Amino acid sequence: MNENKENTKKRFKIRLLDILLIILAIGVAAWFFIKPKFEPEKRNTDNKKIIMFVGNKEIEIPFKDQKLNLKEDFFGADLKRYNINRDITLEIKDKNARVTTSNCPDKVCVNSGWASECGDVIICMPNVFGVLISCDNKNENK
Repeated sequence: MNENKENTKKRFKIRLLDILLIILAIGVAAWFFIKPKFEPEKRNTDNKKIIMFVGNKEIEIPFKDQKLNLKEDFFGADLKRYNINRDITLEIKDKNARVTTSNCPDKVCVNSGWASECGDVIICMPNVFGVLISCDNKNENK
């Protein structure tokens, strides 16, 4: 009888790998239930626009293919008065935007790449500059 109990204990011994497989299976099952709740809403991309933030100014830029230099195109005469040293070039092409040059030390804004989807943001903290791709959701049927 003692041998029978020992055989039963050996047969039903749960190993660490068994526990990990059970946790993995529960995690995968939970993912399929939780995932739809966190998917982004479909947005109307017909009314996409670029909003540029420079300091406390908010400037809406049209979606036409162009290169904008912040110093030359927006602050020409105000450079000396406001002591602005924002040497940033913004490229807009095919309803996408990116920063191609910047005088900031880390170049995070340049390395961000293209912003194209609604809600995409490019930020340059040293120059107090940001670009937001905004979409108008007014025409959506919910």
